[in-house]
Amino acid sequence: MIPAEAFKALDALRAINAEWATEIDLPNEYLSNLFEQFGEEDVLSIVEDMLLYLDAYVCANPLAFSAPEFHDVVHDVLHEYFEGLHAFDTMELNLEADALCRFCEALYFRHVHPPRESGDTFIRKPPNVAVIDAKLAHIRGKPQPDQRTPEWYTFRHNLLTASNAWKAFESQACMNQLIYEKCKPLLQCGQEKEYVNTASPLHWGQKYEPVSRMIYEHLYKTKVADFGCLQHDTHAFLGASPDGINVDPASQRYGRMLEIKNIVNRDITGIPKKEYWIQMQLQMETADLNECDFLETQFVEEGDDDDPRDPPKALMTGTIIYFMKDGRPHYEYEPIGSKPEAWFSEAMERNQAHTWMKTIHWRLESMSCVLVLRNKFWFRHAIRVLDGLWKTVECERNDPAGYEHRAPKRRSPPGAVNASASASAGSIFMQNWLHPPERKCLIDMSCID
Repeated sequence: MIPAEAFKALDALRAINAEWATEIDLPNEYLSNLFEQFGEEDVLSIVEDMLLYLDAYVCANPLAFSAPEFHDVVHDVLHEYFEGLHAFDTMELNLEADALCRFCEALYFRHVHPPRESGDTFIRKPPNVAVIDAKLAHIRGKPQPDQRTPEWYTFRHNLLTASNAWKAFESQACMNQLIYEKCKPLLQCGQEKEYVNTASPLHWGQKYEPVSRMIYEHLYKTKVADFGCLQHDTHAFLGASPDGINVDPASQRYGRMLEIKNIVNRDITGIPKKEYWIQMQLQMETADLNECDFLETQFVEEGDDDDPRDPPKALMTGTIIYFMKDGRPHYEYEPIGSKPEAWFSEAMERNQAHTWMKTIHWRLESMSCVLVLRNKFWFRHAIRVLDGLWKTVECERNDPAGYEHRAPKRRSPPGAVNASASASAGSIFMQNWLHPPERKCLIDMSCID
């Protein structure tokens, strides 16, 4: 059923005022045309029917919110419904139909369920400081093992974390991979790989996360803090490690979560990928917070081949000093607004005991920050999937043979040949080039039955 608030909001159609014209981002003349041709009563009746039709689609496909193309699909669903009406000549009213569909979408995702993403970040309403204070105090009070201790590894191993839970909503192969990861025995602390591939996209994201956070804090006049790995209060198998939460009570973003993605090899669209959207929803549920800013940034490191006569355009620039500390990368970041020379000297002095590798000059080429709202409707349906998967993990953990069938299947690439056969063929070929006295038998007699 559509809430009464949504039907009350239909009164906005009668006025066709600037507020609604702005919300649907179309000239109000198209909706006015419908009123002039068909009358207020008929148009409002169609809008009510379209809202009910849209609600039926959403209720039948609750997990569809996570798809990046969700709003495109919704628009197509409403268009198909409108085109099926016999009251209108849709061929002559294409722009009017589009305006009406977009109005219904705006109405529905304003009063019934939140939209998948809300475009550029904005302030919906001032935060309730007392409520946020209590929630952040509760989060801070959650027990957490010290990082990289045996207890910390065990804690994370016994959680479906927000960053990998998306696999539960993909193919059976992805689900198997997630179950297998959680069932196989945990490596003891210290057995993890110490080598860091500084050229990998993963490390690039980790390296530039502090820069993205600084830019966010600078642009929105706020402060972001890290809260570690959080465990859900009710669903103990769920966990999340948000990139940060706004903690400045004076900020209009107080209590809003932050998720950062530093893009390497794709364009920034402002539409979160499916796995990122699911990650943010689970983070908000775990922290019991209702808003998350999704920040995407794309950095370029300046090279020696940059033409000084044609400097590239940049939204912002800065410097990172790269050191090696105890065999691992260590970075010093230039604060925004600092005096570069003074900062550089202080950073070099602080790290005298470490090996200087290089000084990196970066520039921010593009960025996007969109608001994602907590979707409790989606979570009510998604938790059933996650709970079922975790029950499978618990069951198969107790039987060592119960999860081996979920191990990734290793397949030879097309055209691959058996290595030993190839080696033997190559050896025979080389033997043919030897003089007869130098040739010898290459057959391993022990392999013959």
